[in-house]
Amino acid sequence: MSDQKKVIDALGGKKGLLDSGLPALLFLIAFNIAHDLKKAATAAVITPLLLAILRLAKKDTLQHVISGLIGVVFCAFLARKTGSAVDYYLPGLIINVIYGSVYLVANLVELTLPDNSTCLGKTVEEITLPENSALAAIVRDGRVVTPKPHEVFTAGDELLFVATAEAQDLLKQCFIAN
Repeated sequence: MSDQKKVIDALGGKKGLLDSGLPALLFLIAFNIAHDLKKAATAAVITPLLLAILRLAKKDTLQHVISGLIGVVFCAFLARKTGSAVDYYLPGLIINVIYGSVYLVANLVELTLPDNSTCLGKTVEEITLPENSALAAIVRDGRVVTPKPHEVFTAGDELLFVATAEAQDLLKQCFIAN
């Protein structure tokens, strides 16, 4: 299964994306057309209700519609309470920043090449990286070096990778193991 398919499935598939994304899109469109926060919030709240009716008629799951409705009602309430349409998107922005930060920290791998690394003297293109990993940067003598195919690894290089949890141990074996 491709990574894209896994992400889409984790978000409830295409229906889940529609159920969660359409109300926010309609809020944006309604507000930009009517310039009326109440009308835009009403459009955003009505959308998941209509989607729920559609899902019931098709005997589909209501899981994503209900969770989407809860989020939309909260966001609409917040926007109406503050009187600012921008605040409709504030909870989503905060959540995305939190998830993004956790994701970034959890999947950034730093390795320092020891004097006895088997990779010393080899170029970036000569090294086969584990699946689901990418060399993002080399920090050498306090400077960030963009990894190019002919860049040669030297002792003390700090290598920064983006990798899945499974690839982290393989990276250590590849660069640190004797």
